[in-house]
Amino acid sequence: MKALRVSTTINANKQNEINTSIIFHYLCANKNVYRARIAEELGISAPAVSRAIGHLIADGFVVEAGRITTNKGKKATELCVNTGRGIVIGLDLIKSPTRIAISDFQGTIIGKRPGFTLGDTTDVLAELSAEIDQILGIHASGRTPEMPAGNLKAICVGVPSATTDTVHPRIIASLYRSLEGLDLSESLGKRYQVPIYIENVVKLSALAEANFGAARGFSDVAFVEISSGIGAGIIVDNHLLAGANRASGELGFTLVGADNLRYVADNRGFLERHASADGIAQEATRAARQNPNSLLLAMAGGDADQITPALVCEAAMQGDEVARRVIDQAADYLSVAIINLVLTLDPQIVVMGGDICGLPGVDRVLIDPIKKNVERMVPFKTPPIAVSTLREDAGIIGASFLAIESLLTSDFPYRLSQMPTRAYQTDA
Repeated sequence: MKALRVSTTINANKQNEINTSIIFHYLCANKNVYRARIAEELGISAPAVSRAIGHLIADGFVVEAGRITTNKGKKATELCVNTGRGIVIGLDLIKSPTRIAISDFQGTIIGKRPGFTLGDTTDVLAELSAEIDQILGIHASGRTPEMPAGNLKAICVGVPSATTDTVHPRIIASLYRSLEGLDLSESLGKRYQVPIYIENVVKLSALAEANFGAARGFSDVAFVEISSGIGAGIIVDNHLLAGANRASGELGFTLVGADNLRYVADNRGFLERHASADGIAQEATRAARQNPNSLLLAMAGGDADQITPALVCEAAMQGDEVARRVIDQAADYLSVAIINLVLTLDPQIVVMGGDICGLPGVDRVLIDPIKKNVERMVPFKTPPIAVSTLREDAGIIGASFLAIESLLTSDFPYRLSQMPTRAYQTDA
């Protein structure tokens, strides 16, 4: 049983603050909105709605967008979030190459591009600054009149690692040594003079899928990213699970089998070493060298160093035994991790995302076997296992979303628990 404790009774001013906050979030999540519709759907009196809208317009959060026809055939003034209030930047550092996006205050992506390739020796701060400067320059030069001006409000960086805290988050347990110990919040904050948010990119992707993607409408979600690393973003009762050390969901360090207890993890865990996109390529490279007559090696032109995850999947679909064994092993390892995740969390849905989802035939050779294993081993109703609908954009969408939500929380802390967060679209 949940009990809600309050510190004081609610007077008229507090009630107006609550109504205004709920109305604003309703506007964020819906289109074709007008005053009468707000009053009807939220059960707030027409005078209270008009009063709240007046405050939102005066403060620059909402604009009147013109006349529309209601479902009753009447004319009404449409209300919209003021997208011209500013822009935010979201970055995803787990993709190869990294990805960067610029979004308006509604969360609509108005520009995105691939960035640099992250490695152990990358000068991360210099590369990040160059990417941010470049996309800001592109936005300024190509901006159309309806786009918001370059009033940068916040930056959110999604990192392939855990972070220490929310005030000055330092990067720990990183997939790349070049990120270890960095305080990007302080460095980027000094350069751009806006709030900087640093969060594990898989958690950001989970937020994106839960609010705009395959898990929209579900309150308990497990998102599993399989790219150069492996991680999980966990949402419980509509709240992102951070963990005591902000390190929840480090699925890549999952051990499979007691005989692997002596595995020594450096910056890559056991599961990442064997079943990530990079791990699949590395396992296949070793196997091809040991099997010089394999179709996989022939498809790589006889050069094992040219083997990619996509090539492994293609060879597996063509019946190559070497590639098939590598993919089957990855599917088995991932199955164990996801089965344990489902048994521990009992989510409503599992969403699989990351670079792995773009590989040829991945549904047939990898995801379908995982689904069958989960259905066979979980002793209760199994959650659906879906593929990300946001694909490679999940990280940048989640980063932009977190930046906007963090900026707005202090002004609009109240929302209805089942209300969708934001009506997402991309114009880029």
